[in-house]
Amino acid sequence: MFYKYTRKIFGQELKQHIEQKKSVSDISRWSESVYHHYHHNLHYSDYYDEEFSEVILISLGSMQSAPELEFSYAQLTDIADYLISEKRNNIITQSVTVYQYRQKLYIQGQCIKKDLSIYYSFIPIISPFSTIVIGQTILDILLQCKYQINDDIYDEKKKITRKFRHDEILLSTKSNWRTLAWEGKTVDVTIKDQQAEIRPYILDYYDIGIARQGEGTYIMSSLDPEELGSKVLQGLALYKIDPKVQKRIDNTRRKQALRREERAKLKAEKLKNS
Repeated sequence: MFYKYTRKIFGQELKQHIEQKKSVSDISRWSESVYHHYHHNLHYSDYYDEEFSEVILISLGSMQSAPELEFSYAQLTDIADYLISEKRNNIITQSVTVYQYRQKLYIQGQCIKKDLSIYYSFIPIISPFSTIVIGQTILDILLQCKYQINDDIYDEKKKITRKFRHDEILLSTKSNWRTLAWEGKTVDVTIKDQQAEIRPYILDYYDIGIARQGEGTYIMSSLDPEELGSKVLQGLALYKIDPKVQKRIDNTRRKQALRREERAKLKAEKLKNS
C-alpha cells in the first residue's frame, strides 16, 4: 500500500530505472508522478517525509524542464544510494570526475547537498601526467566546489565575467559530449570513510550513454596523493566502449570521411573550372 512507500523504496526503484537505461526525461516524469501520488496520499499523515517529497522528488521531477536541471546517471546513482541508506547527511556525495582527452587530464569536483543543490569546482588541466600531481589536485579540488550553474565567475582566459555553465568541461576541452565520449576516457573518484573509490566508465550507448561500469571494476585507494594518482590512471585505462557502440562509431566515421572526400573533390572541381 502507498502509505508504506519510503525514500528507501524510491531509491531502489530509481536504481532499477538507471540500470534499465531509462532516459533522464523518463526518470523525471516518473519522479513527478511519484511526487503527486506521495504528496496526495501522505501529506497529512505521520509517514510524510518532507525532505524526500518537497526537495528530492520535486528536484528530480524538474529535470525534464531544462538541460541545466538534469542530473547525470552517475549523480542519480549517488542520490539513489543516499536514499537507500536512509541517512540524513548535509552532503549526499563529494566526487571528482577525471577526463583524459588529447594527452591532457581535466579534473572537475562536485558536491551534492541534501537539498540536491550541486556545487562545482573550476577545472584544472594536467599535462604531462604525474601521479602525485594528479592525486594532490583531486584532494585539493574537493575543497573548492563553490560554483553553481549560472553563478557569475571571472574567466581568466577571456578576461570577462560570465555565467558558470553546466557544460564547463566542453569549454575546457573545446569539444562536444560525443567527441569527449568517443575519443576520451573518463573515471570518477568518490571519497568514502577516508578512502577513495575509483569508478571506471563505459560508453554503452551511441551518443552520450556514458556510465559507470559494475562494482566489480571499482578500485580502492588510500588518500596518499601518489597512490591515488596511480590508481586513477589505472581506472582511466579500464575505460571501454561497448563493441556494438564501437561498430556504430566506426560506421559514422567512415561516412564522415567519405563526405570530407566528396567535399574536397567538389572544391577541387570548382577551382579547376574557375
